[in-house]
Amino acid sequence: MDPWVTDDESRGFVYFDNCLERYLDYVDLMDRKKTRQSYRSRVNILREFITSQVNPIKYAYQFDIGFCNDFIDWIYLDRESSPRTRNNYRGWLYGLAEFLIARKHINTNPVEHIKVMPEHEKYRKDLTPEMLNQMSNYLCRNDKSFFLALYCAQSKIALNIVGLLQKYTTLFAYIKLKVYFCSKFT
Repeated sequence: MDPWVTDDESRGFVYFDNCLERYLDYVDLMDRKKTRQSYRSRVNILREFITSQVNPIKYAYQFDIGFCNDFIDWIYLDRESSPRTRNNYRGWLYGLAEFLIARKHINTNPVEHIKVMPEHEKYRKDLTPEMLNQMSNYLCRNDKSFFLALYCAQSKIALNIVGLLQKYTTLFAYIKLKVYFCSKFT
């Protein structure tokens, strides 16, 4: 028996870029356009990472824990991404690894050993009355439609406005109604 020939059915010596092309063919069959765009973008960023390496991977079997850790670190540290972005890439990379496992390019998922990083809650601050007044003045001057929508939501009179709009079915009457509200509150 030849020691250089393996008995398993692994296809680890397939060019990694060929695997990515196959993955993109798979991505193109996904239903949601936003998902397709996101995954294509991530593949492009992965390719950018690979080309930036001194010793870039060439074969599928080189997609291992070391490579995956380096990629995730590159996303987080070198690209200065947030923990959430890093974790999103980790999740995507996990899915890519599952794709490679299903096609027998690798045997185990190297991403499962990479921990999810804790994320901080997004900091949100309530708008002060001064800020609300400033925004209201700006919108009434520059975007009357959005001003009307915010006014309706803020004062909870949306149902009354809908009732009025049903009475005034023409576009002209609708425009007059918006102008009326803006002039009333400036």
